[in-house]
Amino acid sequence: MPYAIIDDSGVVTTLYHDAPPPEAVEVPKGVVCGWGQVDGDFRAPAISLERRQDRAVERINATYRQHASKTAGVPYAAKHDEALEVSRMEDDGDKPNDMPFETQTQMFPRLAASIGIESDTLTEAANLILKRYTEDAKREGELERARLSGANQVKAATSSAEIDAASSEAIQALEAVGNERSG
Repeated sequence: MPYAIIDDSGVVTTLYHDAPPPEAVEVPKGVVCGWGQVDGDFRAPAISLERRQDRAVERINATYRQHASKTAGVPYAAKHDEALEVSRMEDDGDKPNDMPFETQTQMFPRLAASIGIESDTLTEAANLILKRYTEDAKREGELERARLSGANQVKAATSSAEIDAASSEAIQALEAVGNERSG
């Protein structure tokens, strides 16, 4: 009886007739390999549709994780909080730009670090962060929508071809949204 090495997607990668390695599995007669009949009439056992769906959804989720929250994290959130406070001060009629630089760096250390690099004033730095935060939130929403839509399409698929098409489409959508800001 022939033996084969089968990868995680259920495809035969190596076929053995003599002295198979320990990781090879027995391939019963009547099973057909993905590239057609090999040495008679057998193929590698196919993985279940549900397992293929799960793997496709995990590929979608992995792509999502690559692009999601590129600017997230405690420092970014703290900088956003500082930007909101500067904006509130401006709305209340205060003039944060008129404060001594030392006071600005004490009250808004992360935001003040941008002065002279990304902006000329504390208010400009705050506005820049608020704009980026809004853009990032919109992008995160688009990524989440593409991820959820792709996962639903994969789960609704009734064939391997449909699973592959839905997964590929979702990953392309995630890549397009994820690369939008950096591209």
